[in-house]
Formats: sequence, structure tokens, C-alpha cells
Amino acid sequence: MKLVFFIFAAVVVLSGGCSDKSAPQDLGNFVGDIVKDVNKDVVKDLGKEYPLPEQVVVSSAHNDKVNYTTTLALDKVVEFYRTEYPKRGATEMPEAASVGPDSANLAFRTSGKSIYIEMEKRDNGTKVHLEKK
Repeated sequence: MKLVFFIFAAVVVLSGGCSDKSAPQDLGNFVGDIVKDVNKDVVKDLGKEYPLPEQVVVSSAHNDKVNYTTTLALDKVVEFYRTEYPKRGATEMPEAASVGPDSANLAFRTSGKSIYIEMEKRDNGTKVHLEKK
């Protein structure tokens, strides 16, 4: 919430002092850069709890739930998690797995909690929901 306020305040301050026609584009680039930096920080922090592939845009992360999109194809995201979770000591639960052409579900068991992954194909990549239970 503080970050949202900071971005809003920066936009108000910067837009108030701009009078030329390039200002909206410059301001848009400035805000876009801030959003990219924030996403990088969020991805870095979440990467400590969840393996995340390259090219991730996090849409929400709260408690033990994470939602993101990636430009990777669905089969590449499935392959990523089947490779990365075992590296972290997790075991796949085959009874919970279902992989189809447009969606996939995977589950992994760790010493603490189980991780459930729902994936859905999108035109430009894959939408992913991670949840620890």
C-alpha cells in the first residue's frame, strides 16, 4: 500500500511540473520503469519460497498463494516445475497431476507443506497459480 501511494505521489508531482507535449510519454516510461523494478524485487523475494521461471509478471502474492503470467508455453512451465521442485527436495504427487493441451495441474510434497500448481494456456504464454497447503 505504501508503494502504491509513493507511485501515485511521484506521478502527481512529476506531472504537475511538466508542460511540454513529451511529458506524458516520459512520465509513462518513468512509471513503467518503476513497475518493472518493483516486479523484479517481488520475483526475487518470491523466488526464495517458490521456484519461478524467467519472464514472470506477478499479478498477486498473498499468504501462501501466488498468481503470475509468463511468456513460456504451458509445456515449458510444466517441464520447469518438474525439474525445479525435485532440486528443492520436493516429490511430485502423480495422483494429483493432469496435463492437457490447454491446462495442467501438478502437486509436490515437501517436508512442510504441499505445493499445488494450476496452469492455463494463454495466447501469449501461461497463467499460473501456486498455492502451499
